[in-house]
Amino acid sequence: INYKKSGELVWIELEIIPVKTGGNDLFTHWIGVQRDITQRKHAEHALHTTTQRLSMALDASNHGLWTHNLASGENYGDERWHAMLGYDKTNRPAEPLQLRTLMHPDDGELSQINQSMATSHPDASFEAEFRVRHFDGRWVWIQSRGKVTERDSVGKALVLAGTHLDVTTKVESRLLSEKLNAQLSRCLEHLNVGVILQRNGVIKFVNSTLLSIFGYADSGDIVGSRFSALILPE
Repeated sequence: INYKKSGELVWIELEIIPVKTGGNDLFTHWIGVQRDITQRKHAEHALHTTTQRLSMALDASNHGLWTHNLASGENYGDERWHAMLGYDKTNRPAEPLQLRTLMHPDDGELSQINQSMATSHPDASFEAEFRVRHFDGRWVWIQSRGKVTERDSVGKALVLAGTHLDVTTKVESRLLSEKLNAQLSRCLEHLNVGVILQRNGVIKFVNSTLLSIFGYADSGDIVGSRFSALILPE
């Protein structure tokens, strides 16, 4: 119930209890208890607004929200996080997903190290990329970011919270690019001519033949310098 008092909107909670007296089965009167809950309503509205804005921001960025209770081992992941792994209301397991059991065996140790560093240093955060088993069996790359959100009286970490983002396309493109660059480098090393690659005038790669022609012993002596510095000014 709400009404205006002195021009201000006030929220009132009213509890009414029926009372029987004189051994009669009929209610004879009522007792009412009235409480001003304006501050509580304002806090609820502010929390609802903040939650709504956070949800909109996460929807726009495709980030999933997660929390991990270090004491109990309990995990929570929102609908976005489950959707990244192919789960919805029709196939979602009764128990919360255990990330450790779904993570690729080659990635689990690195993720654990990053998380441990965050829990042992106040105000520290962590970021890691790892592969997680999708519902259909394939591996998806997840970028995880988080930090400790709750500690006990002696500073021991209790709760971790953060976001997950599916970066499969980005990571696979990067790995493919690195693979192609490595293959190209091996091919160029076997050429009998000197090869130099530059971008915006800065040397990015030279093969061993060019190092020999220019009289350098190591590519680090020349890569990163400007190509114009190698040309006689005249």
